[in-house]
Amino acid sequence: MRLDHLFICSNHQGKDADALVNFGLSEGSNRVHPGQGTRNRKFYFNNFFLEIIWESDKDELKSERIAPTGLWERVHYSETNYSPFGLCLANTDDVASLFSDSITYQPAYTPPGTVFTILPHSTQPYLPWTCRLPKTEYKYQNHEPLDHATGIRQLTKVTLGVPFKNYQNSFTDFIEEHFTIAFTPTEQHHITLEFDHQQQGKSHTFKELPLTIVY
Repeated sequence: MRLDHLFICSNHQGKDADALVNFGLSEGSNRVHPGQGTRNRKFYFNNFFLEIIWESDKDELKSERIAPTGLWERVHYSETNYSPFGLCLANTDDVASLFSDSITYQPAYTPPGTVFTILPHSTQPYLPWTCRLPKTEYKYQNHEPLDHATGIRQLTKVTLGVPFKNYQNSFTDFIEEHFTIAFTPTEQHHITLEFDHQQQGKSHTFKELPLTIVY
């Protein structure tokens, strides 16, 4: 089981990702998602990547095709109070049971047959949006930068702050048991990313994003 990447929704058209660059992260490629109404900025590490995502086309994002995914509610989290985070898991057989009650989504911008399996958590919006990626070979494009001025290289733990006391269910139990991901009650949605087992003993909380990095 492996976390391929995670996303954080942006309220400022992706400009809040500038804070990650100023912090010392090397920015990778970015793209528009045609037909989905979103675009992104990305930061790559040895074992996963971080994606900042925002609305680029309101009509596409609110379209009948995209509505079941719940992405509009995530991107507009400041209005909806949905979790602004998304977990994107590698497609391995051992996560199949987690997606027994899911929906499928074929993006317009990917080749036919690349189907994403999604848990929108529409009845538990305080939980992160979660998807299982299509089956692909695990490799990053070799042009993506992996060296960062901060010296951080590998994600070692994720802690998701949930502003709801009784958030525990079979989903959170599964994630905590099988991934280095923990949930904790907080006043507001927040995510903490631990890198390299905190070898440097440093941390940084970003004002622009609901994010803390410890390394």
